[in-house]
Amino acid sequence: MYTRKISFVDKEHNKVSIDIRIKEGRFSMSGNIGGCSGQCYDSIVPANDSQVMLLGIWDKWHLNDVKAGTQRQMQIIKDYKDKETSDKEKDGYHILSSYNRATGDMIGVHYDTVNNEINKWKKEIDALNLWYRDNPPTKSELHIAEISGTLPYYEAKLAEYGKSYLEAMEALKATMLYDIDPRYGDGTLYEYGSSWLAVDLPEDIEEQVDNICDEIEEEEEERKGESVADWSDERLLEYVNEHLSLFGNRDNELCVALIRIFDLCVNDFEDIIINGNQCEVQGTNYLAGSDDEMDDEWDDSLDHYIDECLMPEIRDENLKRYFDTESWKSDAKHDGRGHSLNHYDGGEESTKINGTWYYAYRQ
Repeated sequence: MYTRKISFVDKEHNKVSIDIRIKEGRFSMSGNIGGCSGQCYDSIVPANDSQVMLLGIWDKWHLNDVKAGTQRQMQIIKDYKDKETSDKEKDGYHILSSYNRATGDMIGVHYDTVNNEINKWKKEIDALNLWYRDNPPTKSELHIAEISGTLPYYEAKLAEYGKSYLEAMEALKATMLYDIDPRYGDGTLYEYGSSWLAVDLPEDIEEQVDNICDEIEEEEEERKGESVADWSDERLLEYVNEHLSLFGNRDNELCVALIRIFDLCVNDFEDIIINGNQCEVQGTNYLAGSDDEMDDEWDDSLDHYIDECLMPEIRDENLKRYFDTESWKSDAKHDGRGHSLNHYDGGEESTKINGTWYYAYRQ
């Protein structure tokens, strides 16, 4: 199995982390940016050509073995959604069934009109079948039909409704909702979304990914500037005081702690925003501060949980007076601060600056 991890800062100064995997012909990518995880492709604003290329590979090849349409169908959907149109959020079925195969134009009313016709005749046929089940033709009716050379009522109506239904289906087949099924060589039609189609990966896909990721990593090293890993806390704090103009020595010390915790380089410093204990580091929100401050935040968090989640479940006002808040909080604290303060994975980051421990919890 091929795996590759890559991290970079996008144009909006948000930290992006991406996992890439290729296993048994399946290509998958997932990422993390700010508060978004998984398929966060649309949240990333690429800062350079190599990042654009990586996102292009993500968009084109992710889950290449479970495509809802043929390559032509998927390209039509992508091209349409890339346009700045008010209805670009239409799903693939709507788009393709409104796409004129002959002219390449979009016919906005086509899907609703034709699909309504299809549903109408489906319902008519179902109702007719139900009627026939309860009203089978008598021998006399069959005899009269045979003598007159006409079809019995049920068969005549079924033929009429069936003809209208097939005509509506043919209207859809004139669109790109149907394309040649790539799995067979006999011209069989494939309806978008009726199954999963696989698209073979390029033979050099791993080389492509490695080359792009290598280039991104080189650009990141240039972008980040000088490393401060070997700087003393005093030198780093002096640099922060001089260059970042934060509000007061206490905030600047917290800034230094965040620089240490997240291993930031010189050009990353300005991607830190501090507002009390609410902090943002390269687009991701954290609750951060000293040990005592985080204990206070922990108590407040547990108090809010009691008030908002536990107390409303106790209906009897007399019983509420017997609730031992401090004992409950003592038991809850066995899980650690991260369990209450880290809303992402329950973890905790920490470092010691000038004799004071600082902690950060992802929100």
